[in-house]
Amino acid sequence: LVIFVFSFMSWRGAFVLFGALGVVWAVFFYAWFRDNPKDNKSVNAAELELLAENTKVAESGHGSVPWGKLTTSRSIWLLWAQYFFLSYPWYFYITWLPTYLQENRHLSPVESAKLAILPLFFGGLGSLFCGFISAKVAVLTGSVKTARQLLASAGFAGAAVLLYLAIHTENATYAMLMMGLASFCNDLVMPGAWAACMDIGGKYAGTVAGSMNMMGNLAGFVAPSVGGIILKSTGGDWNMFLYSMVGMYVLGIFCWPFIDPVTPIDQD
Repeated sequence: LVIFVFSFMSWRGAFVLFGALGVVWAVFFYAWFRDNPKDNKSVNAAELELLAENTKVAESGHGSVPWGKLTTSRSIWLLWAQYFFLSYPWYFYITWLPTYLQENRHLSPVESAKLAILPLFFGGLGSLFCGFISAKVAVLTGSVKTARQLLASAGFAGAAVLLYLAIHTENATYAMLMMGLASFCNDLVMPGAWAACMDIGGKYAGTVAGSMNMMGNLAGFVAPSVGGIILKSTGGDWNMFLYSMVGMYVLGIFCWPFIDPVTPIDQD
């Protein structure tokens, strides 16, 4: 869409156009969203009954965040670490990827735009797929904990293997399909990670989720900068940059077997 819009207007105009979409969304969101589900006319009585217990917890609030328990929990530290390892490669797809396709794969801006959509598109499918099969895997294994550990570990492993294959695939289209599938596996980790934040955090789920997301944003700061350093120090060796991403995926595999993604840090 960006490349298409550029044929009609400058990049400044494109910024205004795409920014305006946020304003349109804000109007619809303001009209639809309610802080309390009971104030939303589209929520029926059966749904409100299901939410009753959560409503009690939300309305009761909580005191000070138990930072001692958070900072001494192995699961919390590993949850933070795995999200850093997961986000480091992901940020490549929204920062360096078009440049990679044009400089390393020698594609035109139009060609690179067509292929650059694949990782994010496949990633979205990965999250949906994981959401659909998580319950089935939990039934098969007899454990939500085991299901989350298996899916997340498989996601990291699959992403590492597929990204490695993408590096060694000569054809640009096939390489990007491999990278897209790596992103699919990347996002198999996402639903379990965010669900773990809710279950581990309990009434402090917002703090746990926010801290995990902070580590992902830290990776978003580190990855593009490290990528630039690698490219500069190696004379533009893109494969070295991609190998660092593969390494992050490999590290992520070893986090999940030691994460307890279901037991709250505060049982009270």
